[in-house]
Amino acid sequence: MSSGFLAIEDVRHVQIDHTSRCNLLCPQCSRVSGGRLNPLLPLGELSLEDYERIFTPDLARRIDSVLFCGNYGDAAASSNFLDCARFLKKLGIPSVTVMSNGSLQSPGWWRELASVLDGKRDKVCFSIDGLADTNHLYRVNSRFDKIMANTAAFIEAGGRARWDFLVFEHNEHQVGEAERLATQMGFQSFALKRTARFINQKDFAANTRSERENSGKHPIAAPTIPSFRSESFEQFDALVKEHGSWENYAATTEIDCKFKKSGTIFIDFEARLWPCCWLGAPIHLDEQNPQKKNMRKLLARYGGDFNSLRSHDLKDLLDHEWFRETLPLSWGGGGERPPACSRTCGKKYDFTSSSERNRTIRKLASSL
Repeated sequence: MSSGFLAIEDVRHVQIDHTSRCNLLCPQCSRVSGGRLNPLLPLGELSLEDYERIFTPDLARRIDSVLFCGNYGDAAASSNFLDCARFLKKLGIPSVTVMSNGSLQSPGWWRELASVLDGKRDKVCFSIDGLADTNHLYRVNSRFDKIMANTAAFIEAGGRARWDFLVFEHNEHQVGEAERLATQMGFQSFALKRTARFINQKDFAANTRSERENSGKHPIAAPTIPSFRSESFEQFDALVKEHGSWENYAATTEIDCKFKKSGTIFIDFEARLWPCCWLGAPIHLDEQNPQKKNMRKLLARYGGDFNSLRSHDLKDLLDHEWFRETLPLSWGGGGERPPACSRTCGKKYDFTSSSERNRTIRKLASSL
């Protein structure tokens, strides 16, 4: 493997934020600010031409999986997503996974997506955080009846589905019932996700830990049941005590980059290449956010389109000074380290709910 971030020969997995459009206003999402759409967020999406330029036949032969995640948007909100997913499958990508809130489009659209994602490893992960009386408390603007109709249509058309359940205080009593419903409907698996997002930027700066989010329409709180709580809560307190401050830990911790280790790259909805989804998010955050300030320095140094896949070839970008030298050197203390690296890939702390420590996936025996 390359001594820098990754050489193109090392790339095996691609994560994509296809669009910045979404129908929801989830309180802890980067696209939301004070319960409203982030005013700094441009609305856009990747085109089929972007995919045709980026995913050359040579690259496609090396790619094992493509994951459509949602830094800012939901792929189902896009007008061209079916065509783009169809293109990837025609290239022979063996595994395509789509993450969605499930309350967009019609049952017919989801049946068509099931016909596109026809491989044994293809699937849709539906983010459904509760039942009819609770899912909308975090997934603001969602309609549970529409989610049930869409997921049923996808599964009945042969689609492979996973139910992702993000646990909060208001829905922790429904985990068992939701898993039983998932089994009855024919979901292949059920994922319990423990969020660390209650620890926000103010907490990092003040060396305190929050367990409540008051912005938005419905205040939300961390779960009270110990087994549903993120390990990051206790880890955060221990690290502040051990190092004197979060800042001291972040500046000195050893970085074990998850994306480098797995051979993964991230492409955002503006066709920018990033080492990971966490480094790709800050570009549209509030100007006072430390991660955004770090991003401003990066763009000022290299230019606003230095990582654009509309202006540069993927191989050339991975060989760019920042990917090849500057970023990896910062992990060892050489230069200014991006805050996201310490938060998600520091050896003693894991901010993401998608890690093995903060997620449990159970296979389901469908009754259908």
